[in-house]
Amino acid sequence: MNATRQIASRMLDELSDEMVSHVISYIHSIKRDDQNEVFKELANASMSSTDFWDNPIDDEVWNNA
Repeated sequence: MNATRQIASRMLDELSDEMVSHVISYIHSIKRDDQNEVFKELANASMSSTDFWDNPIDDEVWNNA
């Protein structure tokens, strides 16, 4: 275990059960925000990768397909 985790572990040991519950909720929030950011980045990447299809020539070809 690295030093940062050891410090965090000691700090958690000093907290009441109620406070630990708050810490857990906060950690879940951080993880959820991080996952949402990754999803947004993937969505933006997929949108930009299909932008080249959005043009009048391809629209006309696909309209008649």
